[in-house]
Amino acid sequence: MVKGIPPLLMLLLFIVIRRSWKVVGPKVLVLLAVGMTPVMAAERGRLEAALRSVSADQLHAHAAVLADDTFEGRAAGSRGGRAAAGYLLKRLRSSGLEPGAGDRFTQSFHGWELKANSDHWPFLEHDIPAVCLHTGLHDDYHRPSDDIEKINARGMQQVARYPLDRLVNMADTARLPSFRRRGWSDSPFRQQRLQQPLSPPAPRLGISWRYVEEERLPHCLVTKIIPSSPAAKAGLKVGDRILSVDGLPITGKEWLPAVILQAPSTVQMGLQRSPPSDESPESVQPAAKGLAAESSPTEDGPVALTPETITVVLAGQPTRLGLSWREDESESQSVYVTRVVPYSPAARAGIHLLDRIMALDSVPVTGKDDLLARLRDRLENRPEALLLTLETRGRIHDVVVPLDLPSGQAGDRSL
Repeated sequence: MVKGIPPLLMLLLFIVIRRSWKVVGPKVLVLLAVGMTPVMAAERGRLEAALRSVSADQLHAHAAVLADDTFEGRAAGSRGGRAAAGYLLKRLRSSGLEPGAGDRFTQSFHGWELKANSDHWPFLEHDIPAVCLHTGLHDDYHRPSDDIEKINARGMQQVARYPLDRLVNMADTARLPSFRRRGWSDSPFRQQRLQQPLSPPAPRLGISWRYVEEERLPHCLVTKIIPSSPAAKAGLKVGDRILSVDGLPITGKEWLPAVILQAPSTVQMGLQRSPPSDESPESVQPAAKGLAAESSPTEDGPVALTPETITVVLAGQPTRLGLSWREDESESQSVYVTRVVPYSPAARAGIHLLDRIMALDSVPVTGKDDLLARLRDRLENRPEALLLTLETRGRIHDVVVPLDLPSGQAGDRSL
């Protein structure tokens, strides 16, 4: 388990940063993209040295002191809390650091009351933007059993390095984040309502099938027909073998549903009809590849049925991406996923419900309408893939979403 840095030390971190390293110039990401001058490189080098100086062993040693029972739990405003603050101030001064705001390391907040049991509450009360870094609850959280022996020192090192790097980055921006009062409206009830997933879309074809891998002619064997569905209206029957869609043969397990999702309103479906009622589907030999073979019943072997083509009018509209999303007004610059259509490009890329979409093609998302407009523009040009930046359970990562059919599909081009 990971214990965070003591709250007061996190508060003092920002005061110390600008006095210690004085990083100047554009954001670090921009510096890396366009190249650094020698001065910029030197400043970045100081920051990296500062990050390396955050030692897991030293953090563990400080935590061991502050976790001692003599501090009586370090509650804010208590005798133990003041003693813990005194220990931190002594360590800051012994390191040769000076306050960056006036002559004090500490800042007073009148009426400090941890109503939500959170260290950032007094900042929010004064309309000061705050971020609560948390590594998750555990069975020993805020209990006497949460002893120093259980601390993950390496995890503390990661937790300490991250805010240092982010704070320097913010200090070098032209404009600091503003306080968003919409955040006050957050509640478990609102979260449940906003994160309610959308229902699955209605099926476009209306069948269940079993993919049959055959060397001569892979196909999808129809096992169920939904009454009054497009498949039923087109005359499909249980036992029919679907061989192709719009002239392209079945090539894999996920190929048929992927094609149906992206198809226009009408498709031409090549199939072999189900055998007569006194024969099982397994007793029928598939026609040769090319769908042109024909034979008549004989006493010497099974029947090879004649392939035929039917027209199917699909329900609904084509699905290009297979994503639905919603905006949380209290959290800007992202939207979260409320539906992933099975077999769609989004599903094949591994996108999940409640993933947050942070950027499209490395450009940050500013809201639900912004993402919709940009996706429409991109899809108009029929790209081979999209690049989405997602947050999945706290992990930010890039996902490439291929927009073509599943691998091994028909329609490959060679030159």
